[in-house]
Amino acid sequence: ASFKSIEKLSTMVKFYDKYQINNINIPCKSYLKKDLLNKSIEYITNRLPNISLIPHYSLFYQSNRNLNQSLDYLKDFIRFSLKKNVEQVLIISGSKKKSNIDTLIALQHLIRIKDISERKCIGIAYNPYLKREEANIEKLRLEEKISSGLISSIWLQFGIESELLDKGIMFIERMISKYKYSNNPINIYGSVFIPSRKFLASFKFRSWKGIYLSEEFLDSPERARDITRNLLIKYRCLNIIPFIESNVSKEKDLTYLTEYFE
Repeated sequence: ASFKSIEKLSTMVKFYDKYQINNINIPCKSYLKKDLLNKSIEYITNRLPNISLIPHYSLFYQSNRNLNQSLDYLKDFIRFSLKKNVEQVLIISGSKKKSNIDTLIALQHLIRIKDISERKCIGIAYNPYLKREEANIEKLRLEEKISSGLISSIWLQFGIESELLDKGIMFIERMISKYKYSNNPINIYGSVFIPSRKFLASFKFRSWKGIYLSEEFLDSPERARDITRNLLIKYRCLNIIPFIESNVSKEKDLTYLTEYFE
């Protein structure tokens, strides 16, 4: 769910209620942060009490230059979310990172806060599609995050390279086993963009940091649809929960989306 006002959100909530859409994520963006993000959590949970809501918390958009204030704001946000029956919060550093805080620093702080650390309610991001030195750094960071003992879910970046996805899941499973999460299972979510012509044209014009898509995918909507369907099949085989990042707020969006799950 992405919106710029509570008025826009109210229309989306009516749509979700009508079609019994019970799993929603709220991204954290330049226009959707701080007060609006908090108000949106309260608005959704008050009107859809059975919803499974996962808010994203971008340390880039939510933090300021004072590290202690940034960490306090994060702590308060998680406590506020838990009171609203939110089961977990996805913490991301953001594509543009603050120099004084990232996810690892945040986790080191949260592990000392008993009422939060006991809940194991933190989602983290992982990109299995990076290569060479970037991939090694990403793996080291993932291990440090998992070792905190706070993790409830891992959110995979969008990508289409099946072999790298397989290797990424194997690494995740090793880390989960190493840090003994058997009593607190970690869900793995996989990002999916439904490849409309608008999405393909937008991405080809300006690619997004950390996402690598082939020319074959970008040049052919038909081929992109086939690859996306294969990705969803792969997710099912690997017990990865699809996370739809494309906008779904109208009947035509929902109709188009359901074609991929038939």
